[in-house]
Amino acid sequence: MGAIISRFAPAPTGFLHLGHVVNAAYVWGETAPATGACCCASRITIGSASQPRFEAAILEDLAWLGFAADEPPVRQSERGRHLRSAR
Repeated sequence: MGAIISRFAPAPTGFLHLGHVVNAAYVWGETAPATGACCCASRITIGSASQPRFEAAILEDLAWLGFAADEPPVRQSERGRHLRSAR
């Protein structure tokens, strides 16, 4: 099996919580030994409770904990055209 690409995808509807940390530890823990890459994919969508300030706080807290994504964050709200074309 080749290198894997995984994602950590919190819904930024609030600040980082223990569930986020457990999930991040699992994702990074599975990805690192496989010499893979990990990205953060925020589910910021129009009309949801997600907020950019929570996304920024989550990313800052993850970095403080040592979880640094290998790629810039991906936001669902910015990928609508790409997602529609995959249907």
